Amino acid sequence: QRLKIMAAAKKKTTLKTKTVKGTTPSSSKKEEEEDLSKLTVKQLKSLLEKKKLPTDGLKKDLIARLKNVIRSSSLKGNEEEEAAKTTTNKRGKSEEAPTPVVVVREEEEDKKKTKKPRLLSSPPEKEKTGGSETGAKTKEEKKPIPILPPNTTSADKKAAKNDLDDVRKTYETTMKRGACEDKVVEELIDEGFLERSVWPQILASTSKSEHPDENTALAFAKCIVHKARNMNVPDAFATLSNSSSGSGSGIGDGGNEEGENALALKMLVETLTNVAFENVTKNSPEVAVEMTTVVRFLNVLMNALENDMARKSALPLVSIQIWKAREEKRLEMELNSAPVDVQKKWQKLMKKEAKQEPTKMQSRRNSWLTNLTTVFLDTLPVARASENAMAFCAYYLEFIVDLLSQLPTRRFVRAILGDANIFVKANLTINEMRSDEEGADGNVNLLKQLLEMAKDFYDFEVDDHTGDALSEEEMESRRSKVTHAFQRLLFKHWPDELKELALSSARMIETRSSLTKHLKNLESDQLRKLCCDQLKLASNDDSNDVEFMQKDQDQFLIDVISFHFEKRRSRREMVNKLPLYPTEDILWDESLVPFDDIKKKDENNNKSAKNRMKSLPLALPKLNLQFLTFSDYLLRNFNLFRLEATHEIRDDVSDAVRRMQPSKDGKSFRGWARMAMAIAKDDPRQEAIEFTYIGNPNVGEEKPSKVRIKMRLNFSATRDDVFKEWDELKRFDVVFLVHAKQDAKHGDAKNVEYIRGAEIIDIRDEEGVPANEGFPEQLKDAKVVKAPPPPDAMDEGPKKPSGYDRVFTLEVDCAQYQRDLETFDGDVARVHEMYKNFNCVIRRRPKENNFKAILACIRDCLNQDMNAPEWLQDVFLGYGDPSSASPDALELEDSENNKKRTKIDFKDTFLDEAHLRESFPGKKIVFDSATPVPPFKVTFGIDEEDASSNVVNVESYVPPDPGPYPEDVKNQNMVRFTPTQVDAVKSGVREGLTLIVGPPGTGKTDVATQILHCLYHTNPNQRVVLITHSNAALNDLFQKIMIRDVPERYLLRLGRGEEDLSTDKDFSRTGRVDYMLRRRLELLEIVEKLAMSIDETLANAAETCETAGFFWKSKVLALWERFSVLVLNNKETPVSHERIRTQFPFAKFFADVPRGYENLFGDPSEANVEYAIRKAKGCFRHLVEMFTELEECRFLELLKMPKDRSEYLLTKQAKIVAMTCTYAALKRSDFLDVNFKYDTVVFEEAAQILEIESFIPMALQRAKDIDGHARLKRVVMIGDHNQLPPVVKNQTFSKFCHMDQSCFARLVRSGVPNIVLDAQGRTRKQISKLYSWRYKKLDDLPHVSTEERFQLANAGMAKVAQFIDCSSFAPESCPQPHYFQNVQEAEYLCSLYQWMRLCGYPAQSISILTTYRGQKHLLRDVFKARCDSHPLFGPPASISTVDKYQGQQNDIVLLSLVRTKHVGHLRDVRRLVVSLSRARLGVYVFGAKKIFENVDELKPALKTLMNDTKLDVIKGEVYGHISRKVEDAVSNDVKKSFKDSDEFANFIDSCALEYKKAALEHLKNQQQQ
Repeated sequence: QRLKIMAAAKKKTTLKTKTVKGTTPSSSKKEEEEDLSKLTVKQLKSLLEKKKLPTDGLKKDLIARLKNVIRSSSLKGNEEEEAAKTTTNKRGKSEEAPTPVVVVREEEEDKKKTKKPRLLSSPPEKEKTGGSETGAKTKEEKKPIPILPPNTTSADKKAAKNDLDDVRKTYETTMKRGACEDKVVEELIDEGFLERSVWPQILASTSKSEHPDENTALAFAKCIVHKARNMNVPDAFATLSNSSSGSGSGIGDGGNEEGENALALKMLVETLTNVAFENVTKNSPEVAVEMTTVVRFLNVLMNALENDMARKSALPLVSIQIWKAREEKRLEMELNSAPVDVQKKWQKLMKKEAKQEPTKMQSRRNSWLTNLTTVFLDTLPVARASENAMAFCAYYLEFIVDLLSQLPTRRFVRAILGDANIFVKANLTINEMRSDEEGADGNVNLLKQLLEMAKDFYDFEVDDHTGDALSEEEMESRRSKVTHAFQRLLFKHWPDELKELALSSARMIETRSSLTKHLKNLESDQLRKLCCDQLKLASNDDSNDVEFMQKDQDQFLIDVISFHFEKRRSRREMVNKLPLYPTEDILWDESLVPFDDIKKKDENNNKSAKNRMKSLPLALPKLNLQFLTFSDYLLRNFNLFRLEATHEIRDDVSDAVRRMQPSKDGKSFRGWARMAMAIAKDDPRQEAIEFTYIGNPNVGEEKPSKVRIKMRLNFSATRDDVFKEWDELKRFDVVFLVHAKQDAKHGDAKNVEYIRGAEIIDIRDEEGVPANEGFPEQLKDAKVVKAPPPPDAMDEGPKKPSGYDRVFTLEVDCAQYQRDLETFDGDVARVHEMYKNFNCVIRRRPKENNFKAILACIRDCLNQDMNAPEWLQDVFLGYGDPSSASPDALELEDSENNKKRTKIDFKDTFLDEAHLRESFPGKKIVFDSATPVPPFKVTFGIDEEDASSNVVNVESYVPPDPGPYPEDVKNQNMVRFTPTQVDAVKSGVREGLTLIVGPPGTGKTDVATQILHCLYHTNPNQRVVLITHSNAALNDLFQKIMIRDVPERYLLRLGRGEEDLSTDKDFSRTGRVDYMLRRRLELLEIVEKLAMSIDETLANAAETCETAGFFWKSKVLALWERFSVLVLNNKETPVSHERIRTQFPFAKFFADVPRGYENLFGDPSEANVEYAIRKAKGCFRHLVEMFTELEECRFLELLKMPKDRSEYLLTKQAKIVAMTCTYAALKRSDFLDVNFKYDTVVFEEAAQILEIESFIPMALQRAKDIDGHARLKRVVMIGDHNQLPPVVKNQTFSKFCHMDQSCFARLVRSGVPNIVLDAQGRTRKQISKLYSWRYKKLDDLPHVSTEERFQLANAGMAKVAQFIDCSSFAPESCPQPHYFQNVQEAEYLCSLYQWMRLCGYPAQSISILTTYRGQKHLLRDVFKARCDSHPLFGPPASISTVDKYQGQQNDIVLLSLVRTKHVGHLRDVRRLVVSLSRARLGVYVFGAKKIFENVDELKPALKTLMNDTKLDVIKGEVYGHISRKVEDAVSNDVKKSFKDSDEFANFIDSCALEYKKAALEHLKNQQQQ
């Protein structure tokens, strides 16, 4: 049967190809189709009989119309057919109902001749109706309808019965068209079409064990694809399970609901795979549209494996069952070389099918990928002529890329693609399309790029079955084995024709050209025998292979053989040869770096009509849930980060060049730009740009080792502040050299000829004086060495630069220089001439200009085979048991832990005994004393199956006395941690991976501080690296650590932002060195005092740290040991309070204690010996700490250079090193150079850190110690993936490539165990319940119910949280893409702010938020006009977007949602969570209720706010003087409601006048008094 289908497909394709290659252009075809649409069915039939028009197009048009006729006649009753002349679809559009029933029977008779018998288990097909009207009606009446709940009215029943008709009509009339606009689908989704219409019908069909019909399945697929790709919904399937329970479908509830949902989705997927099976032999625009929908849906499904329902439907499609569609010979070869587990799986499948023969539906499902591939190869030749065909081919290749990029989907799919020779066939076809007379357009190039990308993943260095990464040596070994077997085969059968090929070395035949050269010696029959019969790389029975052999047999067979035996490109070499700076070819290549909508619109105006097609996928890598290997992980992140940086560079360069306004010849500029400078070339005596050094290539490389140029600039015509900014550029800053002119080849305004990046090495004036202190006095490779300055000039300090001339020494990218040489065929003079033609240099802001260092860091990781620790590798890549890296799992695996118990010293985590008992609910607490007092050491059982694991043993201990002085006593923890927070601390201090999800206000920072505190005290010799996304968060956490019991000398803060710490202390490396120097002098003075108190002759004991150390060992320690033996541990003489006081050897030194030495050991009248002993030991502890700190200062005496001191401080002294993720990436090479080591990484704000920026902090050291053990022991990630993800400026990279995915969110999605903090203390409960539904459990801390500020109502407001409806306002405006504004909403919000200010609210307690940048600017203008200068109002605390305000909070938040037509990006629930969780006491949301009330994703949050959407205020209440409680009812007499913004504004004006009168009267009375 399959062969028949293939033969029919081949015949169809041949006919199609002839038609495409004919003389009729595509434009005339479209005009013909438009003319046909104007004819009646009878006219079409007569034309068809007379053969006046092409048969193919008429049949398609007739079939399309007859489908509507049959459907309308079958769905309506006879009475409705006679009475109704028009039909109204679901969207309210009236259309004429087609009524020519005369042709129906004749057309149906034609169908019966060719139609195959319907399968018993197959879904009902849309074209399978009876041969008459009665038959059609009977057939339709048997279709499933929704199962309604009891007590349903007749009207509801009638509406439900027509629901299925509405879904079909909506799909036919609105969604089925190939040109269906995305906004139409979005409107349907906003109206709840997916959750309330489509999905209930699918569930109803499933309840009757029937598959959904094709139209319903395709409508479902389009909605899911749009939600996942266009609306950026993280989980497009999430709302289905929520909607099913209330949909009226009658499907069970509770645990059964999940199973029914999974079954419904599985049957829907089978319907879609059946669509692919039926369309193999078809070739029409409708087929291309349907197949595009199927492919895109399957792609979304395969990328949603973290969803249980989606995974159950997706994985069977890529299991070993799909190998049933393979040819027997190839399958046999594959199984013989496959691992044992794959062979066992195949045998098990065969046994199962031997017992029970698979149904035809299952057989169709097994061949789904083969069918899709066949349709793709049939469609590809006509892709250029058809917009729909091009879309299908592009999305199919994108689907193949995604299948091959994940191990679960790659394992068995790769063999299917190899059997089909898809890469060879597609490459031949695309090359034909590019070489024809029309040339290659952008879409054909896109297909080529997607194909190359799929080929790269097909050849990736990974074992498909084991998932192990293959090194270059292993890949070469595998290739050598295959090559040698191939050579032996050739020598056996063709010793004469291919003797040279058979006997040559493997390296001689590793290229396609060498293989082609030798294989051309064979005849056609010999090639066919070699390729088809012996190598089995192609098949004589495969119609597709036969078709390609008929075109050019020799070339096709040679390409197939070459594809399988040529050497693949090394990705590491490709990255090393890739320039790190973008050039003009990449900057303005829309297929690689998509333009913003504004620029894209202008760009499209210049494109021809053939290139203006629907949106297509891009040949860009994606960050999925799983990665093949660490090389794959690094490569994808490298490419995406590079392109994202390119997008930002393009904006800066375009803006600077536009402002400069270059002339047509590029010799002058009419404008100026702050970030750009013209390169003057008016001095004939010297070149403005010249090459100064070109280094020889390193061993094994072709590119130069170093390329440097000098550039001269004159700043005489520049403003002083701008000149100063150029002089302040630092070493390794990046600038861009541009050749700008009008009518150039590139640029947004066609004003850039070419552009190159370079790194600043040095800036000097004409006399050679450095521009700033960041540059050395003399470069290392400088040839001229200036004489030292005279002694008299030494005291003048460093010489400052003079004049306006500056000489820049720049280092060019060596890889780019080599590429330029290759472009100009090795002509060095032409390359140098190109560089001399640069007429403009552009700089960028330092914070945005660190891309080069980060890219170099990723490339270094790739070259060094940098991996995560072994215990973390599988989990990090997304494979294996997600819990295998958790602390519990790692402790279970430890064979040395025979007792299976773990002890943790919690230090000051617990405040008292009751707190400890509360922290372990359900556990049996066993104390070691009757009166336990913190701190506690707690012992837990590891094995949950062990009965003793429920027992928690608690050991209470008395910490040593800190010392006699107040500074010896450290701050203790005062936070009463919840049980979940204690669980997070417990997990964080143990070895392994800990994920802590912290909803808003749950104390994430406090938990992180406690983890760091416990880690330092329990593992004092280990080092912790603290990473955050922003400097603000890092400073917040660092300041909390500073006040805890962690010595100041062990804290180090790296990077910028340290100056924002609210302390006078400097925690940078330089600041810490200065602190240690000062501290050394202070300690030596104290030691001198101690020495003089012991013996006045020991005054020289405090000269240096070394002498102090000798004094400690020889005198201080000896005295203490003597005191211990004679007094404390004397068995002959009992210890007494008096003996301790009188014989204490350091009594004179401690004479200055606060209470005096007489009371140091306690009240003499009480004579408490134990207290006295403890105090004596405390005094000695003070001395131990002093000499220990002094010993740690000794390196200052040995190391004299500041650099050596700072490196020692980093690598030896500091115990907690804090930095941002960006700084870690910038300085990774420096950390490796100084052999930096650490044991723990703690991430705060982990959900806002990019994927690669989460990996680099784990790779700041060598992966293993000298003994081979992994140095990194703990990784603690704290964040909230339910809030906003990392910021990615280019929306394409964010939505399409998932670049905004954080490692934290990915690990949570992968099922890694995580601890969710479950008690918040930020906001009142009425507000917290608006977002608490997004978390497993989120309650309120006790103080939320007890504190007065949370109990009292908001003055002047009837409610503490409210949605204020603005539906009656004018719709929003959009002057620029994504720049939405709503004037009336902004005015209404401003009026509410004014009312609150009149009620006495402080301005700093109110924040104004909005979801769009345009509205933020509008709000600022409105507030500036109405409030900023007004004495009664003033500006609010902040006016910001929600995205920028994340991490901040305030008492009152006024939120503007802006949109009135579509939901927009607020559909992303994460943005709504951030919006509603910023307020502590009140949140007031302004928006259009009619838009947001139907959005299923937002319903749980907004349904309580939308009970009453009128603005209610209470006159007479004053902020700070209110006794009304939140729950108190407000009478209508004191409450005033508003529906209109103008009415409320007039009310504010009148209240302001009253306030003014009252204020004047008050002043008047005061003056009279």
